[in-house]
Amino acid sequence: MTVSHDLLRLKLAEALSVGRTPLTRRDIREPAVPGKALAVVGVRRSGKTSHLVQRREARIGGGRPPESQLLVTFEDDRLVAMEACAGNRRFV
Repeated sequence: MTVSHDLLRLKLAEALSVGRTPLTRRDIREPAVPGKALAVVGVRRSGKTSHLVQRREARIGGGRPPESQLLVTFEDDRLVAMEACAGNRRFV
């Protein structure tokens, strides 16, 4: 089973429509590596998504367009069947 394009469009629309949420700021130090992706890893319910929401809001507040700062979470049972492909390798 694959994930439908309509579901992915819905998740992207949800990501763009997220409003401001009052969250507690944490003292987190991240490596600054320009042009590289940032992986936030931690135990369940430790604030990873909240931290990424704050980073997104800060970038939008700094003038970046919201559509360039997508934050899509995969905590959705409908995405269980999602697969990713890179070249001839498949990731499930």
